[in-house]
Amino acid sequence: MRSRAMLLFAGFGICRIDAFLIPKICDNSQARLYGTQPTDSVSSPIESYEANSTSRRIPTLSETEEYRSTLLRLANWSLEDYKWRSSVFKANEADRMVEETIARMQGKDPTYVRPMDASDEKIGPLGRWEKSAVDWLAQVIDEEGRRAKKIVDMDGKLIRPIEGDTLGPLGQLEQAVTEWLRSIRSSENARVMYKTMRPMDLEESLRGPLGRMEEAASRFFRDVRESEFLRLEQSKARGGAVVRPIDVPGPLGELELWIAEVLKAEELRAMESKDQTDDSGYQIVRPKDAKVRGPLGETEKKAFEF
Repeated sequence: MRSRAMLLFAGFGICRIDAFLIPKICDNSQARLYGTQPTDSVSSPIESYEANSTSRRIPTLSETEEYRSTLLRLANWSLEDYKWRSSVFKANEADRMVEETIARMQGKDPTYVRPMDASDEKIGPLGRWEKSAVDWLAQVIDEEGRRAKKIVDMDGKLIRPIEGDTLGPLGQLEQAVTEWLRSIRSSENARVMYKTMRPMDLEESLRGPLGRMEEAASRFFRDVRESEFLRLEQSKARGGAVVRPIDVPGPLGELELWIAEVLKAEELRAMESKDQTDDSGYQIVRPKDAKVRGPLGETEKKAFEF
C-alpha cells in the first residue's frame, strides 16, 4: 500500500513538472496509474495557441459601425474644441496687438506679462523657449483640427497624423518613428537572411539603428580595453610604477584630462577671487568672467550667449 502511494505521488509530480513540455505523455501516464483509459485527444499548449490564433473572431458589422460612430463623435468634439481654441488664440493676439499700438501712440514702451511678448531687443532665453513652444502647440492644434475635419468628411474613417495632406509636428514625429521601426525591421530581415549573429556584422548599407548603436558601444569599449592594455604594458616597462589613464590615449584619459582642467580652472578662479577681495568683503568671480576659463566657464558663457 505504501509503495503504491509513493508511486502515485512520483507519477503526479513528474506530470506536474513536464506538463508543459510533454502533456500528452503525462496525461497518458497518469491515466495508467489511476487505471483509466489513455486518450490521444490532448494537445500541447503550442498547438492550442496556434489553433486559437488561426480561429480569431472577426469583428461583426455592428461592432464596426459602433467603432466608426464613436470615432465620428470624438472627431466632432475635437473639431468644436479646435474652433474654440482658435478663436481664443486670435482674440488674445488681437488684444495684445491693440495694447502695443496704443502704447506706441503714447510714446511708451508696450508692457508685457509673458516673456514671449517682449520686443526683439529685450527677449531672452525664456521668451524664445515659450514662443517656440506656443508655435509648436498652435501647429499641433491646427493639424488635429484638419485631421478631425477629414475624419468627419469621411464619415468616421480613421485618419492617422501621417496620412494628412500637410504633415504637422505629430505627423512628422509619426513618420520619423515609422521610418526608424521600418529600418530596424529591414535590417533584422537582412540579418536573418544572411544568417548574421550580431547586428553590427551586417554590411554598412544594410545596417540599421541597432547595428549602429552596437558598433558605437563596441568601439567605445574596445578603445577602453586597448588603452588599459597599453597602460598595463607601460607600468610593467617602468618596473611596476603607476601609470595614470591621462598618460595614455583613450576615453578614460580624456575624462581624466577634462576633470583635471576643471579642477585647475577652479583653483585659479579661487585665487583670483581672493586677490580681488577688499574691505567690502569677498568678491566672487564667476567662471565665465575668470581670466582662465575652464570647461565650466565655457559652458556658462555659451549658456548666457544663448
